[in-house]
Amino acid sequence: MNIREATTNDWDSIWPIFSEIVKAGETYAYETDTTKTQAKNNRLIFLFYNHMKYKI
Repeated sequence: MNIREATTNDWDSIWPIFSEIVKAGETYAYETDTTKTQAKNNRLIFLFYNHMKYKI
């Protein structure tokens, strides 16, 4: 297993997971209708992903 920091090249793999969590409206401070483009432009998502990969 290769653990590394997420980059913008990983976005298409991150988005499906992140969007389902956000759509549920029970977690995170993102609107449930956040678009893929809006989320990609938010650097905090990559910080979240890079933090969570060590917790999974």
